[in-house]
Amino acid sequence: MRLRFFVSALILLALSACRDRPVRTKDISAKLLLFKELDYPSGSTISYYKNKLYLMGDDAADLLILDTAFNVISTRALFPQWDRRVAKSLKADLESSDLVKRRQGDELWLFGSGTLSPYRDSLYRFRIDSQVFKGYNIAHLFDKIRNAGVEALNIEGAAHLRRRWIFGNRGNTSHTQNFLITTPEDFDQDLKDFPVDVIPLKAPTPDAGISGLAYVPGKDILFLTFSEEDTANAYDDGETGSSYLALIDNISKQFNRDTLRTDAWLAFPSVHPTLHKMKVESIALERRSKGELILYLTADNDDGKTSLYKLQLELP
Repeated sequence: MRLRFFVSALILLALSACRDRPVRTKDISAKLLLFKELDYPSGSTISYYKNKLYLMGDDAADLLILDTAFNVISTRALFPQWDRRVAKSLKADLESSDLVKRRQGDELWLFGSGTLSPYRDSLYRFRIDSQVFKGYNIAHLFDKIRNAGVEALNIEGAAHLRRRWIFGNRGNTSHTQNFLITTPEDFDQDLKDFPVDVIPLKAPTPDAGISGLAYVPGKDILFLTFSEEDTANAYDDGETGSSYLALIDNISKQFNRDTLRTDAWLAFPSVHPTLHKMKVESIALERRSKGELILYLTADNDDGKTSLYKLQLELP
């Protein structure tokens, strides 16, 4: 009798967990709409805002502003002292970005990876209306993340959602664990008293490291990109494998979990041959009127150029 009661309780607990977090039974599918290669270095983060794309390379001197057909509208110098590329030992390593709506004017926030102090402990806020950059040192944030249990810091993705930031920390062959990290949106206002929560994240494959994040508010879905790279640290480059798209449903309700895993995923090489062995670095999403989702990717294979992709997404 006690055994039967125990088994029944376990079944009810499992059913309750399923109700709390619906699991997708089919994977994502996508169709390639546009591919373009730019003579622009190391495209590492891309954001979408009001029919424009904002592209930054991790060692680029300039921010590119593009239309959704990947035509360059304008460039804005972030590091005018450099001609085209910033030296690897001195670069800010801007690997992630997202748009923040503020009363005084909407801004694009660009984050350094935190992998090498002081150069990569950077946040640059770009005012959309005035087209002006303002730089900040955010070593206090990165120190808190390390103290919370992330030994090998390498911030590769950022998404702004519901008055908080969520960051993606990339694993490598020496430190294989990926993490999602959450902080209040105003972490830059209070240098000491703000919480940092760190959650281990299960990747689509054991060798995949997180490379980008994008949030869809109306659907409460977090999209993630992952890529495989044979490197044992956050500084050196390595041979590239496959890249992946994944998603987590109801992300705003998942932050109290001990571990997160993706609900569905897609291997990018299955979409089109041009994505074979491309290191996808970042993701941006455009949500259209009929619920259609358009995905923009930037990829960089450490050859001094940037590959851009526009995909139409189909969700199960």
